[in-house]
Amino acid sequence: MREDLFGYLLGALEPHEMARVEAWLAEHPDAAEELQRARLILADATDLLDEEAGEPPADEIECRTQRTLAAIFDREPAESSPLEADVCQVAGTAAAAPTVVPERQPAAVPGMSPVNRWSGQPGASPWNWVAAAVAIAASVALVLPSVLRMREDSRRVACQDQLQQLGTSMVQFVTYDPQNRLPDIASRGAEAFAGVYAIRLGDAGLLNDPSLRWCPSVGQPELGQFRFTDPLQLVSAKQLDGMNVNELTEIQMSSGGHYAYSLGVQNEGRYQSSRFEGRASFAVLGDSPLAPILNGSMLQSRSPHAGGINLLFEDCSVRCVSEDALTVMPDHPLRNHRGLEEAGVTIDDASLAPSWRPPFIDSPQR
Repeated sequence: MREDLFGYLLGALEPHEMARVEAWLAEHPDAAEELQRARLILADATDLLDEEAGEPPADEIECRTQRTLAAIFDREPAESSPLEADVCQVAGTAAAAPTVVPERQPAAVPGMSPVNRWSGQPGASPWNWVAAAVAIAASVALVLPSVLRMREDSRRVACQDQLQQLGTSMVQFVTYDPQNRLPDIASRGAEAFAGVYAIRLGDAGLLNDPSLRWCPSVGQPELGQFRFTDPLQLVSAKQLDGMNVNELTEIQMSSGGHYAYSLGVQNEGRYQSSRFEGRASFAVLGDSPLAPILNGSMLQSRSPHAGGINLLFEDCSVRCVSEDALTVMPDHPLRNHRGLEEAGVTIDDASLAPSWRPPFIDSPQR
């Protein structure tokens, strides 16, 4: 979360990541202190207000840059040359010497050495000091977004890997099904929600790691968001029948995790799960638009990944599709051919939905 806080202050995050940081700041008591600490660290790198301060040596600029980046990324500063080490040591000593008494000192930051001031150097000017501080700020601004992008790319790949693992379980499921059909969703009742797809895989012994349901970019939910059930546990279909309305509502919200599942199709007036035919254009699993939290607040209704959603197709390929490309696909993966978030209207109409969605808008779910 530390890198996210600095990205938040620098405006280097994607909109859904900004929303996630804001939600974290609102929910955690110690978040304000962490945010203030991040502000002070950035202020240490860009404090230009002392007009009497001269330009620090190049080695001191490097020392401060390393210290700032180390604080941001929670690591030890890079090894310095003997000269750089001496400069940092002299700087620390000079800050305490009676001959160098700055008019004011910046606020101390926990875990960081004091900010060092250099003055009285021949040829120094405020403009040189401005240039030095801007160089530090530019280093932070350039490095942080690239690190955040690398981390998002890593999470997207991890998400695709999870979809592949879920796809392997799906293939095993259809192999044992007499009609080679995907897990079915009931048209009404306690099992009338897309997330029961994951429950079917679990009941068949094909989903031994329930954490696969949670996208790495979003993370697993906190228990405080659920009052009656544990969202990290995957229940069985048999347990659904004995649940009260509050428990059932939470289970329907959480069973599918952050993914979207096939709502099934209609064939000659009959509603049924889709037959597995290895089609390269028929999506069976994918990222889900972020869901509302049970306490009433709403996350952004968009993909958990910047730039698109991951989709698993019947041929077991996983592709990242941009949000703009979704609207021009012959078969929109998140809506049926009538433009509704319901089961497909033909056997070739893929329609994915997040955990809580019933196969039809008017389906009773208990």
